[in-house]
Amino acid sequence: MNEQEGTHLDAAEALKFAARLTLLPKFSPHPEALSALADYLSGMIHGQEWGGRWWTAHEQAEWLIEKILSTWRFWSGPAPMRELYTSRFRVSDELLREEACQAETAATDATAVACGICRDSGTVQHDGRFEWCACGQGQSLREQLPNWLDVLNRPAVHPLPADRIRGPDASQSAFNTELRQRTIRGIAEAEDARRKAKEATH
Repeated sequence: MNEQEGTHLDAAEALKFAARLTLLPKFSPHPEALSALADYLSGMIHGQEWGGRWWTAHEQAEWLIEKILSTWRFWSGPAPMRELYTSRFRVSDELLREEACQAETAATDATAVACGICRDSGTVQHDGRFEWCACGQGQSLREQLPNWLDVLNRPAVHPLPADRIRGPDASQSAFNTELRQRTIRGIAEAEDARRKAKEATH
């Protein structure tokens, strides 16, 4: 099979995989829940190389669902499912871009700056490192991107100058655009590093 085949799950395949998880306690069999999970699976999984061979999206989904059914006592949610998936494979770039766009949208919904400390970026710098701001925006972004601080504080990521965050003339749109690009790149690098470390131990 060449690398162009089996790249994505189609809607019917994704729904079948999602439906198998109804065997787990605490998983909602509601059609909307199944549809949402199927959409998430099809967005997350994509054909890729692992262990010296090409894995189709179908093969990856089969591995993931079987792993969940054989090791989980009950349905724990999409976040632990994603963590299990990224222990071996890499999340699709499309999903990472979508998540970063959602985070940016959430950060810019309000037309006025609500927090004068972080200027609604959700993070502040202290002693050269990023920290969560105590405002509502900081709490919201902490829930949406819990590893955001790890990404921003990675040695390869150069901190933004303080005036880009707190300065009265700072462009919030430009800041969010740059931060979104850094987040996409950083999350992808972090998940790749974790996946490779996991692969090296097997």
